[in-house]
Amino acid sequence: MHYFAYGNLMDIDLMRSVAPSARPITVARLPDHELRFAKCNDPTHGGCTLIHVDGAETWGVHYEMSDEDMAAMDASAGVAEGRWAHKPVTVYTSDGQSIDSVTYFIPNDRGPHQPPESYVGPIHKGAKALGLPKAYRDRLHAIIDEATAAAS
Repeated sequence: MHYFAYGNLMDIDLMRSVAPSARPITVARLPDHELRFAKCNDPTHGGCTLIHVDGAETWGVHYEMSDEDMAAMDASAGVAEGRWAHKPVTVYTSDGQSIDSVTYFIPNDRGPHQPPESYVGPIHKGAKALGLPKAYRDRLHAIIDEATAAAS
């Protein structure tokens, strides 16, 4: 199974705690999408989602994992309850190779969500460990600051 992580699951340690078979394959970018933080249909849950923004890009890591681990991630993400849903995506490696994958997004989000440090920390850790472009890491900081201000 292919999976593109752009949020807290960029942190390999966190990913392996949920999906032990996960193997990072490559750093990748998703064009015309930007990371945002939103509340799910159950407002006690929130986190990363993607919105379409022409010209934007979201960086992350493309993983391969077992179908069983993907099913466990779906259960953890509340897919059956509609908290998160699968989104088919095509991501691109640094040399321009395209890879068909899947990621999560929050369908019918309920507005801005202020992510706690326990959620944001792994995003920064993963982005740094993956060597994502500095301009993108700076943008992540700005997005997190925006989410904090919008949810206040």
